[in-house]
Amino acid sequence: MSRLFGRARECAALDSAVAAARKGNGGSLIITGGPGAGKSELLGYVVRSAGDAEIIRIEGLESESAIGLAGLHRLLLFHPNGRGVLPPAQRRALDASLGVDGSADGSYTEASPFLLGLAVLTLLGDLSGSRLLVCLIDDAHWLDAESAQVLAFVARRLRNERILMLFAARENEPAEIVFTGIPDLPVPPLHLDDAVELLLAAAGDIPLDRRVARQIAARAEGNPLAITEVGRELAARRAPPQVLLDEPLPVGARLRRHYETGIRRLPEDTRQLLLLAAANMGSAPGTLWRAAELAGIKESAAAPAERAALITVGPDLRFRHPLIRSAAYGTASDQEKRQAHSVLAAAARALGDRQAAAWHLAAATDARDETVAAELEAAAQSAHDRGSPLNESAFLGRAAELSPPGPRAVKRRLRAAEAALFGGAPLRAESLASQLPPDAAPADRALAEHLRVQARLATGRGVAEAPALLLDAALSCLKEAPNLAREILLEAVTATFSASQLTTTITPAELGERILTALGGDPEVVREPEELLLTGLATLLSGRYLTAAPLLREAIAALAAAPAPRERVPVWLLAATFAATAIWEDRFALEWLARCEDLARRTGAMRPLTLCLIGGSISNAARGQLALADQQTAEGRELARALGWTAGQLASFSAVRVLAYRGDRKALRRAFANGQAVAATRGSGDMIRVGFAAEITLHLGYGEYPEAYQAATAMRQQDTIGLTAEALPAIVEAGLRTGRAAEAEAALIDLERYAAASGTGWAQGLLARSAALLAPQEEAAERYEKAIDLLGRTTATADLARAHLLYGEWLRRHQRPSDARPHLEEALTLFTAMGAAPFAERTQAELQAAGVTTAAPRPRNPALTARESQIASMAAAGYTNQEIANRLFITANTVEYHLKKVFRKLAIDSRRQLRDKFS
Repeated sequence: MSRLFGRARECAALDSAVAAARKGNGGSLIITGGPGAGKSELLGYVVRSAGDAEIIRIEGLESESAIGLAGLHRLLLFHPNGRGVLPPAQRRALDASLGVDGSADGSYTEASPFLLGLAVLTLLGDLSGSRLLVCLIDDAHWLDAESAQVLAFVARRLRNERILMLFAARENEPAEIVFTGIPDLPVPPLHLDDAVELLLAAAGDIPLDRRVARQIAARAEGNPLAITEVGRELAARRAPPQVLLDEPLPVGARLRRHYETGIRRLPEDTRQLLLLAAANMGSAPGTLWRAAELAGIKESAAAPAERAALITVGPDLRFRHPLIRSAAYGTASDQEKRQAHSVLAAAARALGDRQAAAWHLAAATDARDETVAAELEAAAQSAHDRGSPLNESAFLGRAAELSPPGPRAVKRRLRAAEAALFGGAPLRAESLASQLPPDAAPADRALAEHLRVQARLATGRGVAEAPALLLDAALSCLKEAPNLAREILLEAVTATFSASQLTTTITPAELGERILTALGGDPEVVREPEELLLTGLATLLSGRYLTAAPLLREAIAALAAAPAPRERVPVWLLAATFAATAIWEDRFALEWLARCEDLARRTGAMRPLTLCLIGGSISNAARGQLALADQQTAEGRELARALGWTAGQLASFSAVRVLAYRGDRKALRRAFANGQAVAATRGSGDMIRVGFAAEITLHLGYGEYPEAYQAATAMRQQDTIGLTAEALPAIVEAGLRTGRAAEAEAALIDLERYAAASGTGWAQGLLARSAALLAPQEEAAERYEKAIDLLGRTTATADLARAHLLYGEWLRRHQRPSDARPHLEEALTLFTAMGAAPFAERTQAELQAAGVTTAAPRPRNPALTARESQIASMAAAGYTNQEIANRLFITANTVEYHLKKVFRKLAIDSRRQLRDKFS
């Protein structure tokens, strides 16, 4: 039927989405409802109403839900020659997933599904061109996990494309979680009047009293499939209307029982054929008929089920509705199911489908069997080679279940957990890692705990508990597996800096001391970069900054000189940035993050990339590179959403320091309160520290010294990890301005000790600037000049600008306005370029007091959004549209869309002019 009864609201929403995508404002929707709600009919409506649009339609198949990337491969059949349009990295990822000869190197990264997502995005963009492309994915809850992950990633990135992606999925299915963040179009039960009209239409020319029809429709509870089934019964004259008033109609669970009753009425060979079809999970085409042949079942056995409208028969047998498949499987006994799987295993093996054969063989096995477990492990290796970690995890998990007790079963379970974690299924990884037997080897138990904690952290849980758990896991295997122990210890330290004062069970100082005791020996003889880093950070946590600083300097130098990571970004990547922050090393953190970011982008490792962007946004904001911090924040939030991060995890991208420099009190107050709440819930003390730093910046910008002093001292009082020395210059400045000379002097003494141990130009520059504030008149100018010279050699633009401002203020107050002007003008230029409005206004007022009445220079490219500025900067640097798209996980069409807006806003028409704007 072409008419959809009672779906005017849903059709209007779909029409609106199609119209928007046709104009280049693409997007996605997920149509959700119970079985039989009419989700597929709504997709059919789009096909009929979308006019000349290019249509791609696939459906999730229960029979393929265990095959990694099966749904994605069916989608790619619509663009069979598309590999040629893909950049090399995307093509390699796609080739590996397809098993193309010579393409798979036997390894995958944590986020290979996201490289695949970018490849799919590129292919769809190429297929769309200048016309509307509509992708319809029916029964999305039956998609294999990896296809669902890839397609959800794509669906969230269609904003500037002529592409509309529509999913149809059952409500309240676990798979629905994958599609979080995609707008939902719920399909409710039909209104009674619409249900009556549908029943009358389905019944055809059968005379039916409207009052009787209304009673029957009411008992169908608004379920279109149930109403249609009743109409079919009436049209076929198999049931008189009066009988239907006395029987329970097939709604909800009764609908499945309705199908089960129909299946039990079928001939024996037909029921066996339906059981084989229902059990045919994850097999290649042709497997069903080969299995039927092996079981002695003829193709003609399908006819009774086809006449009963339970199946359709073509090249393969397909159930008319997933509930019918469930009913066909549910009516069989356990023995019958095992026999069906055994026959399917033989058929799959005969067709060379090794993975399906192993899976069916396992389903036919009801006891531990090493032979079957070994076949599953071999199938897992094939999935690994194809870049399908979730499929690999499924095979290994089942292999572990069927393995005889012992080390081999443990190893398989751990590998299954690791593959699940890498594949973006942390809850499955946590479950697998929690199931080790008590007699497992220490190294295995340590790795299991490591994976379990990683899984919890990946979902935003257990931040406060992580340090103690990781420490215990590492120490338990230090002698047996020292390399594993060191990696876990580095992650324990990283987790400690994240949890900060909110750690539970163990304090940061205790953790540092226990690590140092475990490492033993003289720290000065340590040579490996990771060991130096671990020793230095543990010493810092133990409260011995003066001893830690030289070790951290040496570790940073060693890491800078070492080859960049080549295969996988270290899970402890932020530990190196914490080390740089502790000693005010201004270049290494950015260079280290850039190296890790480059590897993450090349390999598609999305979670490490988000961590790089978090670290980069915080580091750049602290240096005054606000535009870059903004870009990293915007991109990081977008990628984090694609990963399914919770609202609490997304709060890591609040960019509070940027808000502070820009003087946005309202937004900062909101972000600070949210950060405090999230920190308390998750145990993320570092969010409190960053929030205090932002408050200090805001109040200093507005000259609110009492508030700045209060925030700085609160930051120091809550310090448990040695990363709040940055508050000392603020205590000196704000303490001096509020009549707290003794406190300012004490802070300066502390700062002298820290700067001497650190030895970096940034630290020495801050010391000189702070010392100038308290110095006698005859010494102050020299110290200000020294501060400007030292800070001018660093990347710390904000601190350099503040040095010029403070020096200019000092000069003007000492009746030297002509000497003050150049410093105030330089400060104004720097603050304005940064977009630091409060500091710029404060500097402008000083200039006016010094006799300068010129207007403040305007910020550079103020009209551009963070994303536009990012793309424009890369284009100005010489990147092509495709290269920009590859790095930002968007399409070239989206890059072109943003560049057109940039050109219009900046009133330019060439990339050469763009280079002039961003040089």
